[in-house]
Amino acid sequence: MHALHQGWLPVDGGHLYYETVGTGSALVFVHAGIADCRMWDAQFHVFAQHGHVVRYDIRGYGQSTFSDTPFAHRTDLLALLSQLNIDQATLLGVSLGGNIVLETALIAPARVKTLIVATSAPGGYQFTGNPPPKWSARAVAQEAGDWELAAELDVQLWLDGPRRTPGQVDAHLRDTVREMDCIALQRAAERDYLLQPFEPPTIERLRDINVPTLVIAGELDEPNILAACHVLSERIPKAQLMTMQGTAHLPNMEQPDTFNRIVLDFLQTI
Repeated sequence: MHALHQGWLPVDGGHLYYETVGTGSALVFVHAGIADCRMWDAQFHVFAQHGHVVRYDIRGYGQSTFSDTPFAHRTDLLALLSQLNIDQATLLGVSLGGNIVLETALIAPARVKTLIVATSAPGGYQFTGNPPPKWSARAVAQEAGDWELAAELDVQLWLDGPRRTPGQVDAHLRDTVREMDCIALQRAAERDYLLQPFEPPTIERLRDINVPTLVIAGELDEPNILAACHVLSERIPKAQLMTMQGTAHLPNMEQPDTFNRIVLDFLQTI
């Protein structure tokens, strides 16, 4: 097994925690907004058998820090690539991580070899219909500082999805996501206020992405996310869509073997 390297990248206004392992072509994992880099535990060493893999906590999540300096996750990711002397990489993002890798591909296309975007709605995508009641309940819990309740509602909304009850989802997995989300929620108000917008929004620029792209959807995900995945696959010129059955918003955690096989099969075609 290749040796694991852990490090901290100083960025303007904070530090990014990262881990790398393996050698060869680079693959960078970018986590969801209700998680941190631990969500890639079932992928990290598997993919290290095939190349150089990187995972990190985006600014204000997990072990990464932030201050009062405005920032953008896309430029943080490019700084990490430069720190690790990676000229070009495959970028794999889930949910918020999918937004980040799409933005990165748009501002620095030469740095991106391939994209894998899972369960993500691009910036500027408009949701339709009425939001589920749990969305407003989550906002109330977060405003009150009830992180455990807010995180549990996030788990119900995203990990469980709208078509399952909590009892139908692995209890240990629910605990893991809830714990990661509690950390993220406590910093959300200050952190998200500092995020720099991406203009024009990604939804208007998808046809400018010119690298092979795999879009992964979860069959049991929120319907707007499923619809957004179809939009991604239709508008990105070299995109293909794969829908995973029996999983919602975090397919790599719920069905890691299936997810890993789908991604590896795709990468072998590039």
